[in-house]
Amino acid sequence: MAAAIHAQNGKVVAQLTHTGAKANPKLFPEQGDLWGPSAITDPMTGNTPRAMTLPQIGRLIEDYAAAAARSKKAGFDGIQIHGAHGYGINQFLTGASNRRGDASGGDIDQRYRFLGETLEAARGAVGEISRCSLSSVDTITTKTVLFRKNRCGWPVGWPMTA
Repeated sequence: MAAAIHAQNGKVVAQLTHTGAKANPKLFPEQGDLWGPSAITDPMTGNTPRAMTLPQIGRLIEDYAAAAARSKKAGFDGIQIHGAHGYGINQFLTGASNRRGDASGGDIDQRYRFLGETLEAARGAVGEISRCSLSSVDTITTKTVLFRKNRCGWPVGWPMTA
């Protein structure tokens, strides 16, 4: 796909996401339970994910990094980590769906941990690529977190070659 787009002088960016409680479990019944930061029922889907363990959170971060590396190998010009619309990253950022009592939950700084570690892992996996960014986020809480963390040096929307 990337080659066909490049042949027409276009650019293409892969968007990476984990849907958490918004996933449709009928699409992958062999995979088992949905994963989310906490076992909180999603008001839109009615799905209740299984609260992820810390090792599962680490695995998901590694999966984002692996997907970023595959995107680069496939010829994409950049990657975008999807952090909006109530999907997985957004579920970690908001206290409405993240009621964890460990390092990935609690106050706003701890709820940001998953996103920060995901961005760092993705950037580390792709090395030189034209762009790696975070998609817009859509809650006041999330915007507050990104503003605070970005001022503290967390990489949000950074060019990969810088």
